Amino acid sequence: MAKFRFRLESVLRLREMEDDRARRALHEVQRDFQREEQALRDMVELREEAKSDVRGGDDRDGGDDVRQVDVQELLRQRRYINVLYQRIVSKGQDLTRIGKEVERAKKSLGEARVRKRIVERLKERKKQEFLREEDRREARELDELGQVYTEYKKETKS
Repeated sequence: MAKFRFRLESVLRLREMEDDRARRALHEVQRDFQREEQALRDMVELREEAKSDVRGGDDRDGGDDVRQVDVQELLRQRRYINVLYQRIVSKGQDLTRIGKEVERAKKSLGEARVRKRIVERLKERKKQEFLREEDRREARELDELGQVYTEYKKETKS
């Protein structure tokens, strides 16, 4: 029996490499997105803690004491909160940009998979055609052998 050879095997390997490359790119962008998302969460948490400190959320004695307010410290804390807010906004914009990159990488991976699948289906179809043709060839050979055998039997009986 002849061996099946797919003429576009190199194209299939190329499509597989494209698929792998797109998958790795998507994984990398998703990892960046998760890292940035965690950084954003951390900044929001820091800001909330700072806001809580400014409001005086640290009243542990629960008394009705009149607190002394250090205006310079209060201004420093407000500037810190504002800087955190600006960083949160910037990080949100970064996250939006990376989110778009994730979507592009997903689309690219989808397209690479489609191109790969097309070549794989073509290979499967060509292999099925090859196997059908091999079956027909074997059937013809068996028919010929049967005819030769029948003629041989007729000749030996005569």
